[in-house]
Amino acid sequence: MFRDAARIDGRGSWIQIAAASRDLSDSTRCEGSGPAMQLGSAPMLIETATGRPRPVPGMGKLSSGQFWRGLRLEGISVGPDEIDEGYFTQDFVGVVGSDLRIENSWAGSRRWSRHYSRGNVVLLPAMVPYAARWGGFKAATGLFLDRDLLSAASGEPPGTRIELRPAVAPQNDPLLADLVLTLRREVQTGFLGGALYGESLGIAIAAHVVRGYAVANRRAADPPGGLQPDELRRIEAYVEENLARNLSLHELSQQLSMNLYFFVRSFRRSTGLPPHQYVLRRRVERAKEFLLDPDVPIADVALRCGFATQSHLTATFNRLTNVTPGEYRRGSDRARHGESRSA
Repeated sequence: MFRDAARIDGRGSWIQIAAASRDLSDSTRCEGSGPAMQLGSAPMLIETATGRPRPVPGMGKLSSGQFWRGLRLEGISVGPDEIDEGYFTQDFVGVVGSDLRIENSWAGSRRWSRHYSRGNVVLLPAMVPYAARWGGFKAATGLFLDRDLLSAASGEPPGTRIELRPAVAPQNDPLLADLVLTLRREVQTGFLGGALYGESLGIAIAAHVVRGYAVANRRAADPPGGLQPDELRRIEAYVEENLARNLSLHELSQQLSMNLYFFVRSFRRSTGLPPHQYVLRRRVERAKEFLLDPDVPIADVALRCGFATQSHLTATFNRLTNVTPGEYRRGSDRARHGESRSA
């Protein structure tokens, strides 16, 4: 009845398979030969004096690994420590998780003692030297952004370097903090939204960073209209064929060879929904069809429709239809039996 039903082969949901792949790649600490947007290995700080990479104190207990393309989230939790001057190879956004005083400096400037409050934001551009020392417990959420994600949010070709200004002093940027912490909750709950949701948040974060922290005005102009009718049909068909898979934003945009930012904006203009919300609704509609067959367990319906777990299906289904999958199935059964008696 459904072509993607054959893709369910007993190996578990896409979230389990992706998590296993992420754990393997992190344990090998191998960059691989893919494009820069993979952000494969755990982030390291390159010491300015020696050029050697070193782990970031307190990083590694919570990580998105390679689940998203173009961005990587890391939880940071550490006691008193210090970082000798060094730099990251990707742009870094940090959201402070605990009140703390830090002595820090960047690019050889004098060291300042600054008080950071929970929710403050800092930004360290790639390749800019930074040093810090703190005396208390430090909790933060770090997000590493690949340069191609920032260039996409700027409407520039891949590989274009978007120069950002350092924001080492505590910044009050509640929108940026909220977006980053939403990604953190995605990691904590097991990536329930899939790659598509996290990467959609990623392009929103990149666009915000470019607008607020780029040295030059790099804001991408909005596309003049939505997708062309044939382009929209291609995306709709691709989504229907691949609902059971962990679809990514990059994957969808590449079907049209379109810039990520322009794809998201154009798709929303054509459908009234961002891509991840559109896919979620299509999964619920597919689930309704499977639920008409009482012999298909609801857990299997979840996997066949691309939900991470049965509980994820139940929560999403209930939110969009105001009934649970079980209630929908029972209602459909009663309706069919009523039709049979009336016939």
